[in-house]
Amino acid sequence: MPERFYLADVIGSGTLADPWRPAVDTIVAGVVWRTLAELRAVDASGGRIAVWCPDVSDANHATLAADVRVTVVPFENAQGDALSIATATIGDVPAAKRAAIATRLDVAHVPTDDLALADPLRKVLARVVRRSILRRILGADDFSEGLDTLVSAVAGPRRNTVAAILAAKGFDTSVIIGSDTIRQALRKLMAQALPLLANRWE
Repeated sequence: MPERFYLADVIGSGTLADPWRPAVDTIVAGVVWRTLAELRAVDASGGRIAVWCPDVSDANHATLAADVRVTVVPFENAQGDALSIATATIGDVPAAKRAAIATRLDVAHVPTDDLALADPLRKVLARVVRRSILRRILGADDFSEGLDTLVSAVAGPRRNTVAAILAAKGFDTSVIIGSDTIRQALRKLMAQALPLLANRWE
């Protein structure tokens, strides 16, 4: 069965009895899924979770895709067949679907606009993971501005707070300048974030 990727709403209250989790586990029975990255602040239940379903049937995929709490990330060919992240490149995804992926990831605050058609699909997923690392580190102080907002437009005290949090975690924030956009700043920071899944994604 093909592997599929989704952005799912977060459900649960964050307790041990009712943990935060992707909505996919309440939609269909028997789907094997893995949480790839949590695209939300650590102290809030809002946002979305990127989910990898390595073995999902076409019927279950259709059910998931029809649920309003789930957005399909179309790593697919023109026929709608799922592509393998191990062997496929970004260029193997048709242009319209590439644009849809870029738009969905932009909404999730994951910049991918600098990636090339020859780059492997796993590099897109690495960006999702690295962005999730930054979101977890920054928590409530995470960047919330539009990706094309200039860093210089962010209030000075908040820039200082973000810089201090990142510096404490070993990030070199001197590479970010005021004329950078948030998109560019995130790319510079993500380049320093260790991928959670190591060679599987890089």
